[in-house]
Amino acid sequence: MWSTLQGVFQRKSLMNKMQARRELYTVSMNVGESMLGYINRVRNLGEKFKAMGGELTEMDVAMSVLNGLTSKYENLLVAFDAEGYDDPSLEFVKSRLLQEERRQADKTPAIKRIGDMALVGANYRGQGRRGDLCKIECYFCHKF
Repeated sequence: MWSTLQGVFQRKSLMNKMQARRELYTVSMNVGESMLGYINRVRNLGEKFKAMGGELTEMDVAMSVLNGLTSKYENLLVAFDAEGYDDPSLEFVKSRLLQEERRQADKTPAIKRIGDMALVGANYRGQGRRGDLCKIECYFCHKF
């Protein structure tokens, strides 16, 4: 029964193998996608390709993950190159990418706090000292 369903819906033709390989090698991370979700999506594409009879190593999957990263992770790729990782394992790449995602997430609130502090400081300059908030001019649109 299962082999019949698999034969109908998952043909192992040359075109399907080429499409699966193309999807794996051209996958890219979507904006707003979590790192774990992206890595799992690449792994699933690799499993799909293997199920069609394609040969795929763990390093190929790791390279596909690294190749599809957004520009936010460019510094990490440069660090990988500088450290001389010629054939990183998928687990190593996964752990480093998850660490980088956490580091970037931790950095974001600090920037927001600094921006809030600058905004508060702007209220104490010039017109803000008088206490009449309706007479404070917007620096962007110059409205009161």
